[in-house]
Amino acid sequence: MLLNEQINSIEIILSFSSQSPAFLSSKEQKQSNLLFGLPRYKSWLYGRSALKNLLSNLNLDMDTSRLTFPNSRFSLSHCVNLAVAAGLLTEQKSIDGVGVDLELNRSVTDMHTKFYLSRIERRSALDNDDRIRLWTIKEALFKADPDNQYTVLGHYEIEDPSLLQGKAKNNRGRSFYYSCEKLPMDKIFEIRSGGWISCAVSFSAST
Repeated sequence: MLLNEQINSIEIILSFSSQSPAFLSSKEQKQSNLLFGLPRYKSWLYGRSALKNLLSNLNLDMDTSRLTFPNSRFSLSHCVNLAVAAGLLTEQKSIDGVGVDLELNRSVTDMHTKFYLSRIERRSALDNDDRIRLWTIKEALFKADPDNQYTVLGHYEIEDPSLLQGKAKNNRGRSFYYSCEKLPMDKIFEIRSGGWISCAVSFSAST
């Protein structure tokens, strides 16, 4: 299933999958063999399926073994029995990274928020739904950062955490745009849980 998302006039395509891919390349099969029997094996397969569908619709090579993350055009997220791949409709030199995060409803206590939200951001986390929403934004920002090996979620500051679309920066001065929305997952994949999905794109510190 494909959906379109707009972030500050930038078009992002979302591809969802809850099944294994129809085929794997020889390199993908080698990756699959290394993960077989591990807890993340099924989610890896769903992620390959979502990515392949996305690449196919963009008329690109469907061999996902060539992709590494963080990526300037693509991102992946897994949640329970569902994966989502996000990609720019067209490659853009001004964008350094793309991020996506999907979370189904779960319990997130206020105590947990101190690990990923600033004091100002915590004021916007009025209930569990807000805490999930802000978590997905922070995860999407992190995944969109090409230098995220040097950061944690708390290093990303949302300009106005009450907004569903807005701007953010990290502690190194990199700029981001993000967008989030509530997903009626029961209507899409018959998963009886609500949830949030967030997408983000990053720009260089000088942009």
